[in-house]
Amino acid sequence: MWIGGGTHGRVPTKTDAEHAIHVAKRRDNPSAMSLYEALQLLAMVAVPVVAGGLGLIVYRIRSIATSIDNADSRLDQHGERLAKIEATIGQVSELRNDVKDVHKRVDEVLGKVGDVDSKVSVVEGQFAELTRTNKLIQEHLMAKAHQ
Repeated sequence: MWIGGGTHGRVPTKTDAEHAIHVAKRRDNPSAMSLYEALQLLAMVAVPVVAGGLGLIVYRIRSIATSIDNADSRLDQHGERLAKIEATIGQVSELRNDVKDVHKRVDEVLGKVGDVDSKVSVVEGQFAELTRTNKLIQEHLMAKAHQ
């Protein structure tokens, strides 16, 4: 350190002497550096590394947040689809009940058709009997007419 101001009249102090010795030692051993210089070098290397690491962390957090947003939107879409499916299931249940009612009605109609069929069979039998009786009467009258 120099005492006095300006460029003239400098008086070397003990600190200047120590500094000169330190500079001379550094010239002899270039790998030797002061603690301040070591910290300064460490800061020059560490700050960009830490900044890069923080940037990578921020990028990853944003990527994760985007993935979460995408998952939320897909989950909302699945909720909508599930609501549609539930509504369709409700309609299918109503349709199933309607089909059961139609099936009951068809069974009733088939039962009545079966009754009509049996009645038709009775009528057919009676008609066959009348036809046979009519044929016998006709044969009897024809036989009398030939005699």
